[in-house]
Amino acid sequence: LLEVAPRRADIVKLGPQHVVRIKGKPHIQFVPQKTEHKSAIPVTIPMSKKLVEAIDETPTGEDTFLVTAFGHPFTAGGFGNKLSEWRDAAGIRSSVATHGIRKSVGINMAENQATPYEIMAALGHSSPKVTAVYTEAADRRKLSAQASAKATLTKLAK
Repeated sequence: LLEVAPRRADIVKLGPQHVVRIKGKPHIQFVPQKTEHKSAIPVTIPMSKKLVEAIDETPTGEDTFLVTAFGHPFTAGGFGNKLSEWRDAAGIRSSVATHGIRKSVGINMAENQATPYEIMAALGHSSPKVTAVYTEAADRRKLSAQASAKATLTKLAK
């Protein structure tokens, strides 16, 4: 989720058939379900060494990387439930879900100077309007930090 940031409906479908080599390096390439009948623009994300190792070291299915304890592909709902179990077992607050992780990735990209078009390409957005949610959140955080650094009243308190 942190490296590819797909929607829940997409992550459960990703598998070996989505790995392509570009200039000798592995990438995940897929058309998001949400836009497959509209723009059908593929998302192509480089696979980090860490992601390749995680996939190699984890039981996977023939067609999907993520499988249930019984070796079957997850449904989107089933994966959401399993993620909730993992989250709760790890002691992570209950509001964290797949979309929140995806949104955090987008905001993090924006905070690290990714352009709106770079974020669009990475997250599979078909419109800059959607991407603006992420860039505006990052801009607000940046502006807030800049404003706080300019506040002088705390210097008056002893």
